[in-house]
Amino acid sequence: MRTTAAILICLLSATYAAAEPEIKGTPSELELYLTGMPQTVSITGTSEIKVRADKAIIQLKVTTEDKSLQKALNENQKLRNQIVEQLKKQGIKPDNITISRFSSTPHDGFWNDTYIIENSVRIAVSNESDIQKAADIIDNHEEVSFVKITFEHSQTDELKQKALAQACQNAQAKKKTYEENLKVKLKIYSFYEQAIICNTYYSYDEIDKNAILINQSTGRKAPITQLQSQFDELIFASHVTVEFELID
Repeated sequence: MRTTAAILICLLSATYAAAEPEIKGTPSELELYLTGMPQTVSITGTSEIKVRADKAIIQLKVTTEDKSLQKALNENQKLRNQIVEQLKKQGIKPDNITISRFSSTPHDGFWNDTYIIENSVRIAVSNESDIQKAADIIDNHEEVSFVKITFEHSQTDELKQKALAQACQNAQAKKKTYEENLKVKLKIYSFYEQAIICNTYYSYDEIDKNAILINQSTGRKAPITQLQSQFDELIFASHVTVEFELID
């Protein structure tokens, strides 16, 4: 057993050694090689921009049930058309209302011979008053339930670029601080960045029926009665790592 273990260790060691690049040469040649390699310093620049969302997408679920599949489908379509007409009368533009093309059947009635049809309705709103109109639909139709609300901003691309620029400026400011305090000179060698946009959205919590609005960015909970006042902030963050060469 010990012999087998020793053989395995030797094989693994040989494999690891083969994976590493081998450097050969005289001591003077190796010293010259290592001296020629640039000495680098990594500096990370960060930024974070917080803005209030100016657009929200509310997703509702329309669920109908019947022993007849055709009737369940027809009732679902009829209710969705009623919702669209109600929203249009309340001032919501038709272009801001989207209905999924296909209904889903989560399960058929294997035990009770009943078909359940689900379909989604998405409503784009720009103020809390329009959110209240969507909340009224939930209150007045037991077949309609809230799925989630996603907050967006109309200038997403511009804000991402602004966050990236601020991260670069932050890295340059750190570079200047190092040069002044450590009495060194740094020259850009390479860099890479990761821009992040943190969308805030709330979704239905199947476990906690008393606090069903869950902020997926912060974990904060709120009752459904606060749906109309939850226009939240968005966070645009950027991280830039710059490799600087240390020069004499």
